[in-house]
Amino acid sequence: MQPGEVWLMLIPLFGIVWQFIIVSRIADSLKTEFLQRKIALTEERPGYSIGLTYNILFCCTIIPLIGGFAWIGGVVCWIIYWVKISGYRTRLQQDRPL
Repeated sequence: MQPGEVWLMLIPLFGIVWQFIIVSRIADSLKTEFLQRKIALTEERPGYSIGLTYNILFCCTIIPLIGGFAWIGGVVCWIIYWVKISGYRTRLQQDRPL
């Protein structure tokens, strides 16, 4: 994934679908990086399940009556997702090749 492709999230409606693609590509990229560096994986696709969950919850915010609860759950999952991704980044930086 090219760094500039992240900006496609700003396109109305398309950005909703693109967010799912970004989460998938980040998970695949992390998996590849961990395998190349021979670092043990804690998940098959790092961060994918919680990233998918937050995307689904944010899509559910348009449903009447449960939208508010979905939004709260989405925010919580989004925070957990970024903490996990940050942890993976830190782990990769610590195991940086010379």
